Amino acid sequence: MADATAIITRSFHSEDGKDIHRRFLSMPATEHNRDLKVPLMDAKSRSFVETSFSNDAKLDSLKVPILANPTARDYARTVPFILGNEACERFAYYGLMAPLALYYKELHGKGFAGSVVQYFQMLAYFSPLLGGYVADSYLGKYKTILSFSCIYVVGLFVFAGSCFNNIEGLGFFGLALIGLGTGGIKPCVSAFGGDQFQPHEDERKEKFFQYFYFTINFGSVFSYLIIPLIRENAGYPYAFGTPAIFFAVAIIVFVIGEKTLGYNKTPAQGSVLAHVYRLSMTAFKNRKTVPKETSWVEGALTKYTRDEVEEVKSVYRILPVFLSLPVFWALFNNLGTYFVFQADKMDRHLGVWEITADQTGVVNPICVMLFIPIFEKFIYTRFPNFKHTSRMVLGMFFCVLSYGVATLLEIYISNEPENSVPYPLQIPQVLLITFAEILISISGLEFSYAQAPPSMKSSITALFLLTISVGSLLGGVLSQVLDPYASWIFYAVCTGLCVINAVAFIFVAAWFRKSDRLRNEAVAQALLKESTLN
Repeated sequence: MADATAIITRSFHSEDGKDIHRRFLSMPATEHNRDLKVPLMDAKSRSFVETSFSNDAKLDSLKVPILANPTARDYARTVPFILGNEACERFAYYGLMAPLALYYKELHGKGFAGSVVQYFQMLAYFSPLLGGYVADSYLGKYKTILSFSCIYVVGLFVFAGSCFNNIEGLGFFGLALIGLGTGGIKPCVSAFGGDQFQPHEDERKEKFFQYFYFTINFGSVFSYLIIPLIRENAGYPYAFGTPAIFFAVAIIVFVIGEKTLGYNKTPAQGSVLAHVYRLSMTAFKNRKTVPKETSWVEGALTKYTRDEVEEVKSVYRILPVFLSLPVFWALFNNLGTYFVFQADKMDRHLGVWEITADQTGVVNPICVMLFIPIFEKFIYTRFPNFKHTSRMVLGMFFCVLSYGVATLLEIYISNEPENSVPYPLQIPQVLLITFAEILISISGLEFSYAQAPPSMKSSITALFLLTISVGSLLGGVLSQVLDPYASWIFYAVCTGLCVINAVAFIFVAAWFRKSDRLRNEAVAQALLKESTLN
């Protein structure tokens, strides 16, 4: 018994700390008993466990008591300020997005408008690479959020001002500032919120990500309800100016959280992306010296530590999952463009009330807020093995169904008199793609945070957001290429892309799970070898 305890202790604190959890699970079943007198796992060790292994694995199966730090401050009290900031920021972003497509459609037509929106989103989700780099390497998350927020709010006011006389050059400059600003803070906010919890607070951290996404949609609901009304009654300049005011409030709320309670601010730890690049180059040069059954990244062990190599390996393991997401985002982003254009051709009377085309965007965030707790209570808790990659596979097929329904509806609309097809017929496709969003976007965000090494949280989140940028680029190209054709052809092509992507993702998810299993088996063998030597 004493020998077993010694092995566990070394496993917790060895240099190869990333294998802590799996090493313990590979021990004889009797050592999972809570009555076994093993050392308590401290918060630092637990952090290694949480950030090094896929959430597809069941961390709760580790039958070792967790030692919380009794003297640690409860930074989780600052979370309401972070969520409040996010609600205001999302109101500003979606308040801009709600009438943006219609604004450019009135100026230049449907194809141009769709491309502008998609390319703007491409910038908004490409610039997280810059934000993540700055946060991880220089300023830390708090100062990065604050700095890019200032750029963001200036861009909002500039774009609103450009609309008074339709000064397009100034408008595009404003959009560029907004894209840079919103992208700069995107990889930091969710990770910054996760940093406010102690490493052992698994359930509270998971709930935070659910509330975080709920807050995003809470802000967007009110923007889709309020901004179109302002557009109709006061015009585009005031419709775009309102989000600027709300985001100024968001910055104030965020600063109040620091001044009153103080955030848990993780310091920057150097150029993470540059470190990954240098390590990868070393590994590539030495790849021929590595046994075929091991990863080529092992070639970097000649210059780097085992921990550093394992961190980079964890990055490469999740890249295939990320590479499968851009097609989904290209199609999902049509909620703000082609779904709005489709609604514009329908009868939008709901009783005595007629909603505007851009107000129809409110259906998605309302559905997200309704179904997040339903998914959590009735699906995720009842099926604990239904983890991130499995959820994302199912989400891909909901996307297929959504576009199949959208194609049929577009064909129906094209054969009926204009504005005669009732708008509620569009709700099923919105509901289906909302299910896809919940299963893919939230799971992808949690997947990114869980898989990222401690020093790369913002950078990995930025890579996840980069998939949205690539998807927006693809969506912009689709809008331009398919614009001359009938609208139903656009939806039909999108449906075909959905099918291909969903099938491909099945194989990607299966590969990831197999990779995870093989990694765990290798760790188990290492533990057996270590226990034999000791």
